[in-house]
Amino acid sequence: MLIPQVTPIQPINVIVQQAPGMPAWIIALISALAGGVLGFAGSLAMEYTKPYLTRRTVRKHLNDEFVANLSRVEAASRVLVKAQDSSFTDKSFALLTVDSILSQNKMDRFETYFSTQKNAVYEVDTNQRLIDFYFLLNKRPTDVVGTREHAETLQWLDRIARIGQYYVSETKMEYTPVPNINETVYLRIIEAEEKGREQARH
Repeated sequence: MLIPQVTPIQPINVIVQQAPGMPAWIIALISALAGGVLGFAGSLAMEYTKPYLTRRTVRKHLNDEFVANLSRVEAASRVLVKAQDSSFTDKSFALLTVDSILSQNKMDRFETYFSTQKNAVYEVDTNQRLIDFYFLLNKRPTDVVGTREHAETLQWLDRIARIGQYYVSETKMEYTPVPNINETVYLRIIEAEEKGREQARH
């Protein structure tokens, strides 16, 4: 029996040629290094900018709340000034209007930031005018009655308004008083009563 001769398999030579350009592993290494550097730089930048952003946010929130509250204090003060030379009944009505105006005051943002980010509040309120403003706002005279109540409440409001104006001046903030509907209604009622009395005289 004849066994056919098997031709041996010829070796196959594979030539791998490198693609033109930079090797892939170097590109990957450079990308990783660049990402690490950028990440570190971003973290470092945030460490420096975060306090600034926090302070700016705190200042905006505190000032927005403060402007509304100072506007109400000034409106309440104007109501009492209007009733200064009036009868006891008119002064009592003015005091009721003041109660309505001041009941709208809010200090949620101040209390929140003062309890959670006290340092940021001190940086915004360097002379502690805002702190004094809110402290005094919570100290309304309560041991006075009759005509003394009108006079002492007016003095109390004037002190608060003065502290508020110091804060406005020292922080160089733009302050535009917010009109108060309770003051507007009060002035219209007083104006109508004055016209009625004037007509009754003639």
